Amino acid sequence: MKKILILDDEAIIAMQLEELLKGFGYNVLPAVCSSKEALRLIKTESPQLILLDIKLKEKMTGIDLAKKIRHLINCEIIFITAYTDDELIRNAREVQPAAYILKPFREEEVKAAVEIALYKQEMSSLSKRICELYQSRQLAKIILDNQKIIRFFDQDAQETFGFSKEEIEQKSFFELFLPEEKEKVYNAFLPLSYIEGDFKMAPEIESRAINRDGKKFPVEISITVWKLKGQIFYTILIEDCSLRFEIDQKIAELKKEKKNYFKQIHHLLFADLLSNDQSLLFPKEYFLG
Repeated sequence: MKKILILDDEAIIAMQLEELLKGFGYNVLPAVCSSKEALRLIKTESPQLILLDIKLKEKMTGIDLAKKIRHLINCEIIFITAYTDDELIRNAREVQPAAYILKPFREEEVKAAVEIALYKQEMSSLSKRICELYQSRQLAKIILDNQKIIRFFDQDAQETFGFSKEEIEQKSFFELFLPEEKEKVYNAFLPLSYIEGDFKMAPEIESRAINRDGKKFPVEISITVWKLKGQIFYTILIEDCSLRFEIDQKIAELKKEKKNYFKQIHHLLFADLLSNDQSLLFPKEYFLG
């Protein structure tokens, strides 16, 4: 569960926020009242969200501290403030806060701000993982003879499947796949039965492979047939899609969460408008029947 840290130099407000967020079910670290205490906890606990008083009763402002935090960890920041000064807000934008909470705060506004900030943090973390995935993309490279026997098994292939070259070369390519997937993989070669010219590439397919330790994992397979001096060879590229599938699933979950967050905010906005000035929305006779 994601960790939340609260820093407000007014101890009562810090405690109120801590109890409120715990009541909502969040994992809240002990609230702190100084930048020194906050930095200590940030270094040891690495919270994903920090609620930070924008004006601290010390030399360092909340904005200064937020800039320092940005160099230490990747997290979202919500500023707590009793001020709506334009210059203050402009300065605060430099650290790209996820939201602002105005004092005196309302429970619904706090919950909405926290939900949005945690959603942004999740999306930021996911984006980073996607970048890492494509930067470290590993393709197993395999060469087969005309009988689909493995003749070459590169280092990436050895790491993907766990077999050494000596263990796997001279064996059938189809041994790398689950029994129920072998026919599908075999059929992927059928479009390559007839070749004009020196090479032909088949459509990519998705399948499920199995490594030396019996672990099953999803893969994408690209197959090309080559004709060299009258001999037929196949070059194979295989990508382990485990992490990509995990990311796709997480994106789907986040989209669902986003829909729920937006629904809550719409309700809060509507309730706020009604409680302040119903005439902004409806003519008087609407309420009189």
